[in-house]
Amino acid sequence: MESIKSILARSEGKTLKHITGEPQSSQTDLPEFCPPPDHCICKGVGFFSVDVPLEHKWFGKAHPCVCSLSKVQNRYREWLWQESRIPEGYLRKSLNDFDIGKDGNKQARLAVVKFVTGELETPWLAIFGQYGNGKTHLCTATTRSFVLRNVYAVYASVTDLVKDLQRGIDQNRYFTVLDGWKKAQILVLDDLGAQYQTEWVRAEIE
Repeated sequence: MESIKSILARSEGKTLKHITGEPQSSQTDLPEFCPPPDHCICKGVGFFSVDVPLEHKWFGKAHPCVCSLSKVQNRYREWLWQESRIPEGYLRKSLNDFDIGKDGNKQARLAVVKFVTGELETPWLAIFGQYGNGKTHLCTATTRSFVLRNVYAVYASVTDLVKDLQRGIDQNRYFTVLDGWKKAQILVLDDLGAQYQTEWVRAEIE
């Protein structure tokens, strides 16, 4: 069986450290802007302009300085962590410290790594296992791995998700609440299937 490291080696130069739990620095992709230099040149303004001909695409545009980008990136990362809904006790759980000694756990982690790196081309991934196998650890670590890659990922137990939707109905805010969940790029559901008690719940989850 191919190792995780070899899979990651093919994933655009990413390393196991990047995927499985260590913070990484990233540069915001701004194809419509002039790439800023590696030091601040805006004198505190936050933006800079470039001397280009009138017909140039950057003429008359204000471009974010590297100091401004850094602040925006930091605020965005903080927002991602807040929105991730990872329980406090699992914030530092990573794929690195997931127990692969239990039956099926090694294959489960391998599937998650492929999913996070994009090698597993599927819109969703389902992991099954017995109680106590570490599914919650795997779910939160998956969410964490996406957040570390600046992806808007949200963790939720199905119980909490259903309660949130039901509160939305009681407060006449159902569609607002539902849209809030739909905005996530990656939605990681824990204990999926445990709350299929009514046809309504089944329909909402599906």
